Amino acid sequence: MANPVLFRSASWCGVFHSVAAVTYGGPWPILLLFFMCVLTSILNHGLTHPTLKWIDRIVIAVGFLIDMYITTQLPSPWNHMCSSILVLAVALFFIAKRKISQGKSGDRFHASAHFFATGVHCIMLAVITPQM
Repeated sequence: MANPVLFRSASWCGVFHSVAAVTYGGPWPILLLFFMCVLTSILNHGLTHPTLKWIDRIVIAVGFLIDMYITTQLPSPWNHMCSSILVLAVALFFIAKRKISQGKSGDRFHASAHFFATGVHCIMLAVITPQM
């Protein structure tokens, strides 16, 4: 297994995404995007393969851009809160990468990025579903 800590983190985030999807529903393109992000993350952190790493990074980057667009459509104060938390998640990812480049573990920062992004997704579904 490539990284058991991040594999568990991504798996738990998948559980939270699933509960939010069942609880709140939401537009199927958004649910599909969330599913793709979780799936590529689980595969990337569960298996050791450079292609999976890059697929995950591309899917997450596209997902981040779509998430940021969705936050612009949310009412205030949800839009400001969600966009700020998404930026925090990205910052935590890059802090994790810096720790790794210094020969240290970045797992806690990377796992935190998973959970902050998941929290934003749960908020998004809760806020946008009643508006449908």
